[in-house]
Amino acid sequence: MLVPGPHAIETAAATAVLFRITDSGTVDYDQGLDGFLSGRGSSTLQIRGYPIEVNATVDATVTSYTSFAIFGVGWLDARVVQPLRLVPGRHIFWTPASTGMPFTVANAGTVSYEATFDGFLSGRDSSTLRIRGYPIEVDATATSYPSFAVFGVSGWLDARMVQPLVLVPGTYRLHVSGVPDALFRVTETGTIDYDDLYAPVLSGRGSTTLTVRNAAPPSSLRTMLRRAA
Repeated sequence: MLVPGPHAIETAAATAVLFRITDSGTVDYDQGLDGFLSGRGSSTLQIRGYPIEVNATVDATVTSYTSFAIFGVGWLDARVVQPLRLVPGRHIFWTPASTGMPFTVANAGTVSYEATFDGFLSGRDSSTLRIRGYPIEVDATATSYPSFAVFGVSGWLDARMVQPLVLVPGTYRLHVSGVPDALFRVTETGTIDYDDLYAPVLSGRGSTTLTVRNAAPPSSLRTMLRRAA
């Protein structure tokens, strides 16, 4: 039961949606909200949202993730196009290993995002947000290990061949059984970076190929890596 006057509805990730209860007990709201609300003049306010697709599918722009999340919506399968209904406002896209990437749904039902994301996102001013990622290779062929993993991205990968991945900017954890994990980053320009601590283990800073050149570091470095992990 609501009294006459202004009210607001908030979702977990979007800005507040304002509506009014009139003196006669019916719903009213600004005409600019007609695209995703209905029920004006009745006693029921229906929040329809806009149909928004988030695309991280296995195709020419494949990412290496099996899942992603929209804050306030939950984790979703990244291997298929996900049709969502979102209200206008700010939303955040997450992968298991990356930092949050904000995007906005406009009152017209289209998506937008910061220009700094243009290298790995597409779909601005459309109803589909496409997660393209950056092509990154991990080369562990110089080691004696049969496999490795990049946490948050995949299961075990064959270390006897260069592994192509498609990743969005963020921090990743490279794991080899029995060896302290090494952290590396994909920058917003799509290149590899890592702390100097990992220089005896990794190479490829500033490029698109991360090379694991010493998966079994000396005991002194091994202790430091355990503390850093």
